[in-house]
Amino acid sequence: MEVSEADNQVDVFFVDYGYSEWVGRDGVMPMPVVLRRVPFQAIECSCLDMESVGLEWSGDACDVFFDSWFNKHFTAQVSQIIPIVE
Repeated sequence: MEVSEADNQVDVFFVDYGYSEWVGRDGVMPMPVVLRRVPFQAIECSCLDMESVGLEWSGDACDVFFDSWFNKHFTAQVSQIIPIVE
């Protein structure tokens, strides 16, 4: 975890969404012990043979992907399982 003392912010990783964001220290509180024992519920995955044209996906491409997949049922095939190293 990174902390910016000058800006009074903490870099928080949102495990359920897969991204980090700087958050004001007043918006962060300790997680209850009982929740720390629960394994992450999110599963990192990717689509086979899909990659962006440039270094990152454009906003338009993300919108098309979201509209195509959000609230839809689909079948997935697991091609590889990589264990999490803590």
